[in-house]
Amino acid sequence: MLTDALLPSWLLATQAFAVAVLDSEGRVLLGNRGFVEVLGGQPLVDGYLLAPNFGYVTTAESAAPDGVLYRGPLAVGDGAGRSHVLSGCLHRSELHPDRWILVSEADTVGGREYLQREVRRLKQQLAETARLDSLTGLANRPQLVSRLGEEVLRWQRYHRPLALVMLDIDGFAAVNDSYGRAAGDEVLQHIATLLRQATRSLDVPTRYGGEEFAVLLPETNAMGALIVAERLRLELECQILLPLIEPITASFGVAMLQPGETGEFLLQKAWDAMQASKREGGNRVTMDKDAEKEN
Repeated sequence: MLTDALLPSWLLATQAFAVAVLDSEGRVLLGNRGFVEVLGGQPLVDGYLLAPNFGYVTTAESAAPDGVLYRGPLAVGDGAGRSHVLSGCLHRSELHPDRWILVSEADTVGGREYLQREVRRLKQQLAETARLDSLTGLANRPQLVSRLGEEVLRWQRYHRPLALVMLDIDGFAAVNDSYGRAAGDEVLQHIATLLRQATRSLDVPTRYGGEEFAVLLPETNAMGALIVAERLRLELECQILLPLIEPITASFGVAMLQPGETGEFLLQKAWDAMQASKREGGNRVTMDKDAEKEN
């Protein structure tokens, strides 16, 4: 009988390690007691290999010296729609070339640990992606608001200076109209690069809106924030990005957190100062009146 030829009775009865026979499409035909335990006692009907990709592994041109074509984490689905992770290997049956043998230790602690690590890694990657602006790679507005809330709490406890710089690109709509959206994207990415180069690891350079950026500056007094803003303004003014024929400039606003203020109020103060720069013709830095008092 095929079953006896592939898995003798002593192997079918063992629980020390898990063994299963797969067909040419990765479906489970039979398994020993150890394999059934891996599946939580679930019946093998409709069981199948989820990972790795069965077609890719089984069409590999060469095997290891021991005949194994794959060794590592394995995911098996059961008839109830659940997945089970274990660590083991796959090799072709010597007696039946259209059958595949899966072998694994019945103890799946290693497999569970692998799955848990992968879940944590993917969650971290997803969380990181959600905090970043897809075009510039800077923090996005929700991330700025979150970090600002944390810094306000820290300010309330330690009373260390906290500054915020906001900037808006002057005439950005004309860049898109004259040179196209691709050129506009290059301008945004260039400014993002300047912001990263001009800030410290504890600062939070952010794409705040379409052509608006912000830099949260913990442990920075009014003079320090003014220097950061002015240096950025000058660097922009002195560079020409082809195919543009004129330098890109920006309007800056600088604000400092004061006693009793919220993060939202600090954002509004920096925004108002930035708008004042735009009303004055752009390409300038305006300090909020509270920040001016500290200078």
